[in-house]
Amino acid sequence: MRHDPTARACTRLRLAHSSASPLSWLGPTLLVASLALFSATAAGAPGKAQAKAPVDVMQVWQRHYDQAQQAYRAGDWPQAEQSARSALEQARAGQGQNQSFVASSLNLLALIRQKQGHDGEAADLLRQALSTSQSGQGLEANTAALALNLGRALESSGPPSQAIDAYRQALDTADRVPANANANANANADADADAEVTAVRRQALQALGRLYADQGQPSEAARYNQRLLQSAPGELPPALRADALEQQAQFEQSQGQLDAARRSLQEALRQRESRQPVDDAALLRTLSSLASVLGQAGLYDEAAPLHRRAVTLLEAQGERDSALASHLNELGLWHLQRKAYTQAEALMAQALAIVEEKNALSLETARIVANLAQMNEARQNAEPALALFRKALGIYESHGDVPEALLGQAQALNFMAGQDYRRRRFAQAEQQFLRALALTERADGPQSPRLLPLLDNLVALYRSQQREVQAAPYAIKAEQIRQLEPKAVY
Repeated sequence: MRHDPTARACTRLRLAHSSASPLSWLGPTLLVASLALFSATAAGAPGKAQAKAPVDVMQVWQRHYDQAQQAYRAGDWPQAEQSARSALEQARAGQGQNQSFVASSLNLLALIRQKQGHDGEAADLLRQALSTSQSGQGLEANTAALALNLGRALESSGPPSQAIDAYRQALDTADRVPANANANANANADADADAEVTAVRRQALQALGRLYADQGQPSEAARYNQRLLQSAPGELPPALRADALEQQAQFEQSQGQLDAARRSLQEALRQRESRQPVDDAALLRTLSSLASVLGQAGLYDEAAPLHRRAVTLLEAQGERDSALASHLNELGLWHLQRKAYTQAEALMAQALAIVEEKNALSLETARIVANLAQMNEARQNAEPALALFRKALGIYESHGDVPEALLGQAQALNFMAGQDYRRRRFAQAEQQFLRALALTERADGPQSPRLLPLLDNLVALYRSQQREVQAAPYAIKAEQIRQLEPKAVY
């Protein structure tokens, strides 16, 4: 799942009975201030009296802090920065007795500096806030919230490993916070605080799953994602549950667990549809993922309605992009499989017009041209098919050693060789089969099941000419691959 940079972080952590408690900042920004740090009078360990800062100092602090938030809401970044720095100065004037106010001021200033494009400075400020929270008051709920904010900042300014470390700290710290940790007489405040710690935990899990997936560590991503999905009923909103289910399906699909991926995506689709109003962009993503898994499993009849639904949504939005072209192409292939050639050709032609408008030499263009060639081949329109295969071959060749381009060349050459074979142009067919075989080995390795149709074609070519000696090694290799991959589909 992609990270939505406009997503809100968790709401504030707070304690009641504090007239000068720092306020939280809730805004649709990447660095959402997901805490209201506890006041100096309530920040220490239970039973220990805390020294109070002078009232006038805290009143001045509160005024500057409020002004910074108001300027932030108005988008007046210079004024917001000035007021936040003044608030920080006042908090530090408490001579060590107001660490919660210092941390809160640092946190707000970090938000502002990130809005001004200073991501690295924002991360440094949050490191200071986190250190202040840990050393000054030791309240784990606040530390967890600050670590979460630091993780968000580091996603913009640092290597992924640093963001992962921050998110892990947020998760580990949130896990150490017991329910009703504040021992507050106000039951509603306690419930809010518990919910806010839960939100920190949820967002840390979500971020860790996403980042590990992005880093090519699917097992680690799956571990955090599974825990996220184990959230209590009602704890995980439908949109977030759908995101987690999609991520789980990606892992299952990568492991060849297509049935499990299908179930995960079907549940994700139900979650998307249960939310009102429906998020069309997220719904399209889920429809596309589910259709892809169904297609990979060979369940084309189940995939077709999903492609139709996606086309309807995209056309209603006025979109003419590669996503629409992809769904049109898949529907065209479904009609081709059913020998509904007229419908197949119309859909593929529509898809081709879209991708050629964007880039006539793209891999998407080559893919659709090759499909149109196969459609003409199925209709026994030999010359149009040959011309289209040659066009696809030329586009694929322009993409060098990209695996899809190599396999696309091999596919085109195989079909072109088949035409030569049927016309008894055996020498030309042999050259093209051999070239296709070499390209497939380069793209997929010497034991790939994709080699089987090419090996079988070479065997048939040689045996049709009584050239058993030449046929034998290819027949042997085909048998070896079939023994290694008895259920291979190619």
